[in-house]
Amino acid sequence: MHDIYYGTRLTHPSDRIGIPYLTCDPDKIVAIVETNQPDRNTTSTPPDETSRLIAGHMIGFLQHEVKKGGLSNTLLLLQSGVGNVANAVFASLKDSPFENLTATRKCFRTACSTCSPMAS
Repeated sequence: MHDIYYGTRLTHPSDRIGIPYLTCDPDKIVAIVETNQPDRNTTSTPPDETSRLIAGHMIGFLQHEVKKGGLSNTLLLLQSGVGNVANAVFASLKDSPFENLTATRKCFRTACSTCSPMAS
């Protein structure tokens, strides 16, 4: 719900519109289930050759967009999910010519920890 657009420009990952929670009529709550079970975490593996090739194509595409004037060298807000391809792209960004990047991810993995200073 935080990313619904109401005419207020969002320019940083920490920008929000509205309240940071959902309201709910307490009479509609049937039960609350408590658990001590830990979340399931998938193991992160280093990017494979295919992931690195895809990352190279992505960096090349972004460089092309900067060269033709569609993007500035700081790009726009980068947002990605999780997985080997996302990790490979974020790892490739640290060696790219782009600077002062702003990024948000669902989670940061070890493979991307070297990029974390550029993330907001």
